[in-house]
Amino acid sequence: MRLNTRCRLSGFLPPGKHLTADTGYKIWDHMLTPFPEAEALQDSRKRLYNYLHPKTRIVVECAFGRLKDRFRILLGKLEQKSAGHVCKVVIGFVVLHNLFLLVQDEMEILGVGLLIGDAPVSVAEDPRENEHVICHDRQARYYSNILMMRD
Repeated sequence: MRLNTRCRLSGFLPPGKHLTADTGYKIWDHMLTPFPEAEALQDSRKRLYNYLHPKTRIVVECAFGRLKDRFRILLGKLEQKSAGHVCKVVIGFVVLHNLFLLVQDEMEILGVGLLIGDAPVSVAEDPRENEHVICHDRQARYYSNILMMRD
Protein backbone atom coordinates (compact mmCIF):
# COMPACT_ATOMS: atom_id res chain seq x y z
CA MET A 1 0.00 0.00 0.00
CA ARG A 2 1.58 3.27 -1.04
CA LEU A 3 1.86 6.24 1.31
CA ASN A 4 -0.77 8.36 -0.50
CA THR A 5 -3.22 5.41 -0.46
CA ARG A 6 -2.58 4.95 3.25
CA CYS A 7 -3.24 8.63 3.95
CA ARG A 8 -6.52 8.56 2.02
CA LEU A 9 -7.56 5.37 3.79
CA SER A 10 -6.89 6.79 7.25
CA GLY A 11 -9.07 9.78 6.30
CA PHE A 12 -12.13 7.48 6.15
CA LEU A 13 -11.75 6.39 9.76
CA PRO A 14 -13.23 8.43 12.59
CA PRO A 15 -10.77 9.40 15.34
CA GLY A 16 -10.07 6.50 17.68
CA LYS A 17 -11.18 3.86 15.13
CA HIS A 18 -8.84 1.34 13.56
CA LEU A 19 -8.59 -1.36 10.93
CA THR A 20 -7.35 -4.83 11.82
CA ALA A 21 -4.70 -6.20 9.52
CA ASP A 22 -2.43 -9.22 9.37
CA THR A 23 1.34 -9.24 9.72
CA GLY A 24 1.81 -8.47 6.02
CA TYR A 25 1.06 -4.81 6.75
CA LYS A 26 3.36 -2.26 8.35
CA ILE A 27 2.41 -0.70 11.65
CA TRP A 28 0.47 2.50 11.02
CA ASP A 29 -1.54 4.55 13.47
CA HIS A 30 -4.87 3.44 11.96
CA MET A 31 -4.04 -0.29 11.66
CA LEU A 32 -3.95 -2.92 14.39
CA THR A 33 -1.53 -5.71 13.50
CA PRO A 34 -0.20 -8.61 15.59
CA PHE A 35 3.04 -8.20 17.50
CA PRO A 36 6.11 -10.06 16.24
CA GLU A 37 6.21 -13.51 17.85
CA ALA A 38 9.46 -12.84 19.71
CA GLU A 39 7.91 -9.78 21.39
CA ALA A 40 4.70 -11.59 22.24
CA LEU A 41 6.54 -14.45 23.93
CA GLN A 42 8.09 -12.00 26.40
CA ASP A 43 4.90 -10.16 27.36
CA SER A 44 1.65 -11.84 28.43
CA ARG A 45 -0.47 -8.86 27.33
CA LYS A 46 1.02 -8.93 23.84
CA ARG A 47 0.54 -12.70 23.74
CA LEU A 48 -3.15 -12.29 24.68
CA TYR A 49 -3.53 -9.55 22.07
CA ASN A 50 -2.00 -11.81 19.38
CA TYR A 51 -4.31 -14.65 20.44
CA LEU A 52 -7.46 -12.50 20.21
CA HIS A 53 -6.48 -10.48 17.13
CA PRO A 54 -7.43 -13.10 14.49
CA LYS A 55 -10.68 -13.86 16.32
CA THR A 56 -11.85 -10.29 15.72
CA ARG A 57 -10.79 -10.35 12.08
CA ILE A 58 -12.52 -13.67 11.34
CA VAL A 59 -15.99 -12.10 11.72
CA VAL A 60 -15.26 -9.53 9.03
CA GLU A 61 -13.55 -12.08 6.78
CA CYS A 62 -16.59 -14.39 7.03
CA ALA A 63 -18.91 -11.51 6.12
CA PHE A 64 -16.81 -10.69 3.04
CA GLY A 65 -16.69 -14.40 2.20
CA ARG A 66 -20.50 -14.52 2.16
CA LEU A 67 -20.68 -11.39 -0.01
CA LYS A 68 -18.15 -12.88 -2.46
CA ASP A 69 -20.15 -16.10 -2.63
CA ARG A 70 -23.37 -14.26 -3.41
CA PHE A 71 -21.91 -11.56 -5.67
CA ARG A 72 -19.17 -13.34 -7.60
CA ILE A 73 -17.98 -10.11 -9.22
CA LEU A 74 -16.33 -9.34 -5.88
CA LEU A 75 -13.93 -12.23 -6.47
CA GLY A 76 -12.11 -10.12 -9.06
CA LYS A 77 -10.61 -6.67 -9.03
CA LEU A 78 -13.06 -3.78 -8.72
CA GLU A 79 -12.54 -1.19 -11.45
CA GLN A 80 -13.28 1.88 -9.32
CA LYS A 81 -10.37 4.31 -9.16
CA SER A 82 -10.84 5.73 -5.66
CA ALA A 83 -11.21 4.19 -2.22
CA GLY A 84 -14.44 6.17 -1.77
CA HIS A 85 -16.01 4.58 -4.84
CA VAL A 86 -14.90 1.10 -3.78
CA CYS A 87 -16.51 1.70 -0.38
CA LYS A 88 -19.77 2.72 -2.06
CA VAL A 89 -19.76 -0.42 -4.23
CA VAL A 90 -19.18 -2.68 -1.23
CA ILE A 91 -21.87 -0.88 0.79
CA GLY A 92 -24.24 -1.35 -2.17
CA PHE A 93 -23.63 -5.10 -2.15
CA VAL A 94 -24.16 -5.21 1.63
CA VAL A 95 -27.49 -3.40 1.22
CA LEU A 96 -28.55 -5.81 -1.55
CA HIS A 97 -27.53 -8.80 0.57
CA ASN A 98 -29.57 -7.50 3.52
CA LEU A 99 -32.58 -6.88 1.26
CA PHE A 100 -32.35 -10.46 0.00
CA LEU A 101 -32.34 -11.65 3.60
CA LEU A 102 -35.40 -9.51 4.40
CA VAL A 103 -37.42 -10.98 1.53
CA GLN A 104 -36.16 -14.46 2.44
CA ASP A 105 -34.45 -14.97 -0.88
CA GLU A 106 -33.92 -18.70 -1.42
CA MET A 107 -30.69 -18.35 -3.39
CA GLU A 108 -28.13 -20.72 -1.98
CA ILE A 109 -24.87 -19.05 -1.05
CA LEU A 110 -22.11 -21.37 -2.17
CA GLY A 111 -19.26 -22.20 0.17
CA VAL A 112 -20.66 -20.51 3.26
CA GLY A 113 -17.87 -20.34 5.76
CA LEU A 114 -15.17 -20.49 3.11
CA LEU A 115 -12.69 -17.71 3.64
CA ILE A 116 -10.92 -16.19 0.71
CA GLY A 117 -7.89 -14.46 2.16
CA ASP A 118 -5.61 -12.01 0.48
CA ALA A 119 -1.90 -12.68 0.38
CA PRO A 120 0.24 -10.43 2.58
CA VAL A 121 1.30 -7.24 0.87
CA SER A 122 4.87 -6.04 1.13
CA VAL A 123 5.08 -2.36 1.93
CA ALA A 124 7.91 0.14 1.48
CA GLU A 125 9.68 1.43 4.57
CA ASP A 126 7.95 4.32 6.31
CA PRO A 127 10.23 6.83 8.07
CA ARG A 128 7.56 7.39 10.74
CA GLU A 129 7.43 3.71 11.69
CA ASN A 130 8.88 4.24 15.20
CA GLU A 131 6.00 6.50 16.28
CA HIS A 132 3.55 3.93 14.92
CA VAL A 133 5.25 1.17 16.93
CA ILE A 134 4.66 3.24 20.07
CA CYS A 135 1.02 3.76 19.06
CA HIS A 136 0.67 0.03 18.35
CA ASP A 137 2.02 -0.84 21.82
CA ARG A 138 -0.34 1.66 23.45
CA GLN A 139 -3.34 0.23 21.57
CA ALA A 140 -2.42 -3.33 22.53
CA ARG A 141 -2.17 -2.37 26.22
CA TYR A 142 -5.55 -0.62 26.01
CA TYR A 143 -7.35 -3.57 24.40
CA SER A 144 -5.58 -6.06 26.63
CA ASN A 145 -6.74 -4.13 29.73
CA ILE A 146 -10.32 -4.11 28.46
CA LEU A 147 -10.24 -7.84 27.78
CA MET A 148 -8.69 -8.63 31.17
CA MET A 149 -11.41 -6.59 32.93
CA ARG A 150 -14.07 -8.79 31.29
CA ASP A 151 -12.67 -11.99 32.85
